[in-house]
Amino acid sequence: MEKEPIHKIIVNKKIIDTNSLIIEDVHRYDYPDFCDAFISEAKCVDGNNLNGRELEELEQSYPGLAGQLAIEQYWDLGT
Repeated sequence: MEKEPIHKIIVNKKIIDTNSLIIEDVHRYDYPDFCDAFISEAKCVDGNNLNGRELEELEQSYPGLAGQLAIEQYWDLGT
């Protein structure tokens, strides 16, 4: 079941599909900070992928997002 986003995430005037966000570098040894985690892939609601510049803008505009997703992924993995 897909999660309903609480807030819209907008980058470069594009609405991001929050269910498409892919997070990488989530490691047990990095808990609870997950400072290595980053968003490696994201799509707009129209299905188009964000490019590298837009991914950087996403991370800069929503600085806590990667960390929050890392925590969710960490607990979903059951580690």
